[in-house]
Amino acid sequence: MADLVQAGQYNQLGDLARQQSEAQPDNLPLALLAERYYAESGDVLARFNSSAQLGRAALYRFRGQRQNELNALRRALLRQPDAKISLRLSALLTEPADFLDALDVLRQARRAAPRNLALTSDLAQLFTRSTLTDSVAVYLDKAEQLKPGSYVSRTNQLGFLLSQGLYPAAQKLAAGTKPTATEPALLANKELLQLRTAVLPAAPVPIADADLDAASFAHVYQAALLTARARQPGPARHQVTVLAKLAERPANAPYYEQLLFLQALLRHAAGQELAARQTLAPLTVGTTATAGYYQYVLGMWQLQQQQYATAATQLAQAAALGATDARAPRAWALALAGQADSSRAAYRRLVADTAQRAIVVALGQVLQKADLLAVKNSVGVAGNQELASARQAEAARQLPEATRRYQALVQQVPFNEPAVLAAARYFTQQKAYSDAYDALNKGLAENPASPALLQAYALAAADAGLADLGQSALDQ
Repeated sequence: MADLVQAGQYNQLGDLARQQSEAQPDNLPLALLAERYYAESGDVLARFNSSAQLGRAALYRFRGQRQNELNALRRALLRQPDAKISLRLSALLTEPADFLDALDVLRQARRAAPRNLALTSDLAQLFTRSTLTDSVAVYLDKAEQLKPGSYVSRTNQLGFLLSQGLYPAAQKLAAGTKPTATEPALLANKELLQLRTAVLPAAPVPIADADLDAASFAHVYQAALLTARARQPGPARHQVTVLAKLAERPANAPYYEQLLFLQALLRHAAGQELAARQTLAPLTVGTTATAGYYQYVLGMWQLQQQQYATAATQLAQAAALGATDARAPRAWALALAGQADSSRAAYRRLVADTAQRAIVVALGQVLQKADLLAVKNSVGVAGNQELASARQAEAARQLPEATRRYQALVQQVPFNEPAVLAAARYFTQQKAYSDAYDALNKGLAENPASPALLQAYALAAADAGLADLGQSALDQ
């Protein structure tokens, strides 16, 4: 008994030293002292007692020592089974090679607690990492029998049906399920079902002052995707405001990048093309695969807005960083930019890519046409309607109105090359040379390789008294 009391005292000393070491991460002696206290308790006075091993596991987790954390949790189970410790241990065994170890941990724990819902549900989730779908169904059914209609059971059942593509069964299950705001994982699965089917109800708006966890973030993510796909500007702009507030909360820092991406996506869906690109821009910086994905998204937006040469360059950068899906759109961009030889070379490299066979075959058919311009479509290009209105005002000699509209075009859609060129021409005619220069400068920031913009920029720079800058553009 005396040893147990003393072991408890050493555990308390270990907890105190561990908390102090977490407050001072660079103070390694404090962490070593905590480990020494736990060792005295768990290795000498009361071998394998769970308090000492859990303290050690927390210490190692904070220090990023995964294998030591695993060892501590395994030692904690040597004395007696413990469902919570087994769940924590299996949650760490996430690598493909860990599957059998995780299965052994959960099965042993379930032998000691056969009616434990969490263990049964985790076994079902573990089998989703394998091809043993029958085992998934068996343990999902057992979990439902243990606690019929529970939040965990309904969420996992719907998730399993979605993963198997059983959408009619998923819709039937979802129809009888009305998740509350306190069931974010179930909400997220219902929203994912809506994304994968043709159903587009109004997406529930997340709470702006919430601290997110994995489940509530999934709900936020799916709700944003639903709103973006619906392309309703009002709800999209409202969700941007909500997401911005979520991103400002310190507790949501782990999700900041994704929250920023969702804001960009919603702005794009709301027709705020320039704001969407400005929001996305920080995420495209770097040489990581993640940055490559965001560069791919930006390149696709440029392709949609007929910035063909710019999009080809952007998509090439994305592909170089590992975004393989960018290769086929890049070949299309080259073709639409009039660079037929480069597009054919890209097409030949893509022919063996079976994953993108449909788009590659379509590209091959387009490249056989004599006139590539015939495949272009200006529908949906931002600023085209506004450009038509500006030209109409100019033709009617409503110069103040025309000036206002051309200035708005330069500010709102500097990536629309025809709009920028038209604005610069108009400003030059009105002898507003600095406005013409500014318009072309903004246009070149979006389409730096455009010959038409470079030529117009050189002339505008000369008119504005900046001939040296114009000469550098002519050299390009």
